[in-house]
Amino acid sequence: MLTEHPLKILVVDDDFVNNKLLCQQLQTAGHQVVNQAYNGKQAIEMTKSLNPDIVLMDMQMKNPDTGEIDIQAGIKASRLIQEQCPTPIVIISAHKDPTLIKEANKAGVGAYLIKPSNLDEIERTIAIAMTRFNDLMEVRRLNKELQNEISRRVKSEKIIKFMATHDPLTSLPNRWLFNDRMNQEIAHAKRNQQKLGVIFLDLDHFKKVNDTLGHKAGDQLLKIIGQRLTSLLRKSDTVARISGDEFVILLPRMTTQLNATEIVQKILTTVSEPLTINEQAVQITSSIGIAIYPHDGEKANELIKNADSAMYYIKKHGRNNYHYYNADAE
Repeated sequence: MLTEHPLKILVVDDDFVNNKLLCQQLQTAGHQVVNQAYNGKQAIEMTKSLNPDIVLMDMQMKNPDTGEIDIQAGIKASRLIQEQCPTPIVIISAHKDPTLIKEANKAGVGAYLIKPSNLDEIERTIAIAMTRFNDLMEVRRLNKELQNEISRRVKSEKIIKFMATHDPLTSLPNRWLFNDRMNQEIAHAKRNQQKLGVIFLDLDHFKKVNDTLGHKAGDQLLKIIGQRLTSLLRKSDTVARISGDEFVILLPRMTTQLNATEIVQKILTTVSEPLTINEQAVQITSSIGIAIYPHDGEKANELIKNADSAMYYIKKHGRNNYHYYNADAE
């Protein structure tokens, strides 16, 4: 016996005499024949149910449904076995056609044995098939581990990149990502002689929410406000949380200043809608400043600064409103 221990073997051959003779040879060598199959369909079913260590299968067998001889019956059954329950397989055949041998290898057959064959040849072929199968399974295992590691690293890189460019509380873009997108849109606006708007929003009396309901409630409120702002914007717009209760919004590719006015009016209404946090009714308003490219600045930091100045103008003049930047009034 060339294997380390006796094997559980399924024998498949539609010729009763050949089937029985092969079983006797294997049993003489100390192996256990778990069953005998006489066609490819039986081979597939028995492999799945009996889980043999290896299958020895004739190449040419009758089709159980039509009764016709199929020269590739063993190859077809081997292919399905490898798809459904990978198992070492030896094809036994009198055919020496290289094309058939090649097809058998493509179907996942571990070794090809030419009839007639003695016990030593059978044992050597079984050992070869077992080794090849185990090597293949090891390669597949290593490939799977490699793919899992690649997926893990890709996922980790995506998470790291997201964390570097987004606010950890609201998952909105952070200041860095906002500036990056803004610089891109300023370049586009310059090429196409378009306007773009920058909105600076600050929540009114947000500190009272933290002081009365706690910081967790304040964090929840910021998340809700972020979601509300996002729901109002186009896909091309960007809303970011840059600090505390301050949000900035980029409105690219504007045709008129009225585009910004319309969205700001919606923001004031939507932000002030009542909500419930920890079973407590909460209502908050916002103060908004607006700067327009290129009239109020041609660089990102300049536009943000001027929108911030316009927001503070509203803070000083009643809150819960908006104001366009005016260099003379600020």
